Amino acid sequence: MSIFARGARAALAGLLLSAVALGGALAQSGAPLRIIVPFPPGSGTDIVARLIAGELQPKLNQTVVVLNQAGGGGISATLATAKADPDGNTIFLTTSAHAILPKVKKDLPFDIVKDFAPVMLVCAGPLVLTVAAEFPAKDLKEMIALAKAKPGQIDYASSGIGTAPHLAMELLNAKAGIKMTHVPYRGGAPAIADVAAGNVPMYFGAPSSGLPFISAGKVRAIAVSSAKRAAFMPNVPTVQEQGIAEFDVELWYGILAPAKTPPARIAQLQKDISEILAKPSVRETMLGLGFEPRPSSSAAFAAYLDKEVKLWGEVADLAGMKPE
Repeated sequence: MSIFARGARAALAGLLLSAVALGGALAQSGAPLRIIVPFPPGSGTDIVARLIAGELQPKLNQTVVVLNQAGGGGISATLATAKADPDGNTIFLTTSAHAILPKVKKDLPFDIVKDFAPVMLVCAGPLVLTVAAEFPAKDLKEMIALAKAKPGQIDYASSGIGTAPHLAMELLNAKAGIKMTHVPYRGGAPAIADVAAGNVPMYFGAPSSGLPFISAGKVRAIAVSSAKRAAFMPNVPTVQEQGIAEFDVELWYGILAPAKTPPARIAQLQKDISEILAKPSVRETMLGLGFEPRPSSSAAFAAYLDKEVKLWGEVADLAGMKPE
């Protein structure tokens, strides 16, 4: 059994309180539920967190606030969650970056397993490779040819060091035999904005950040990272279709809580947020952002995290990355 799954099972075995009763007690305490987000306003995580918060507040009869704590590729927000009081009033809407951190950052001030309690997977979707409107390459094959002709001379943006957009592009570099220069930003919103402005040529990022600029014609989508084409942009080919074999990665969002958060509170949040994600209006909104709702149990999310740690570890090794 995986380390994440063992922790989730142990937490469930210790369920001694009614989720409803505990939720009522927390609401009566007057303390708000904080959803910590590792990226700034306008980012994909911010949009999804605010969507959930708006629906969750009446369910809990409790104030729900979204706190944006950007910086360090998610480390600042992750540390804030790890150090938070495990009273059930702090949760963390994290991303694929959580599984990546040990491979790109050494001496982390927290343990990605022991310091957190999995709550649930929220959603997942492909990353979209976008290029500036005036970028000369019209598709991925042309982009790779251009990068081979100008090794190290073409920049790419990311939402931060060690994030999924960063490693996805490094994986593409490795598999395509090219070398492009990384320009990290503090979140996807400023990264895609600079691509649209023509200040950096490309960004392999969350659909939620790129879709408005794609619709406005300010950037072009030339590939998606998944094995199959995305339902929200069926005319955009996959990386695999354009000659890069076995390229299949996705961006996901999931919810963690501080370790030792009461299991009853975790069960309540998992149930309420799953019901929110099942609402047709919420599902439609999330699909419009480029994500498919995938609500899971706490145990299932624990197993998913274990798989992702292995996957992104292999990607980091393939890209030749070392913890810094």
